[in-house]
Amino acid sequence: MEMAGVNLDGRNAMKLTIPENSRKNAAKLEIFGVHLDDRHEHRRVKQAYSLVSEMQDSAPTAIIGDLNTLARNTLPARVIGTTFGKLQNADHISRRVPDRLRAIASKLGDMASGVTLDVFEQAGLHDISTGNATFPSRLPLLELDRCLVSPSVHASIQSQPHRAGSDHRAIKVVLES
Repeated sequence: MEMAGVNLDGRNAMKLTIPENSRKNAAKLEIFGVHLDDRHEHRRVKQAYSLVSEMQDSAPTAIIGDLNTLARNTLPARVIGTTFGKLQNADHISRRVPDRLRAIASKLGDMASGVTLDVFEQAGLHDISTGNATFPSRLPLLELDRCLVSPSVHASIQSQPHRAGSDHRAIKVVLES
């Protein structure tokens, strides 16, 4: 096995490569552990492109971690996109909203766009996330922690109970290729 750090436009990720000779009848497996930017969609998109460029073309791949993005067609994304989009675009409303709330609205609106997940989908990865919310950990409402895999990887994912020390619930992923 080989582990290496990967620079993702200001964020670090870990890349674990499991060689084919360590697994019966299997090709090399690449696993990326990530925590994408939590403020701006354009940064997450750049980080997604950086990750895709690190992937070996034919290697089975899994990207696991806090992507800080929502799948576009989910109910939370539609509600957030609609609600916060109106808040951001209505001057007569936004002038009366405190700056802190406007910043949160902007951040959540970006997360609901789904553009980051589009980058991974175009690279041939699919999201196996199950709809189990992981954030905030005490009362999860949003699924920000995800697992994306290439077609040759079979995976299952489970959200874990709240544990002190994080604002996200952990996810447990079982991979086979």
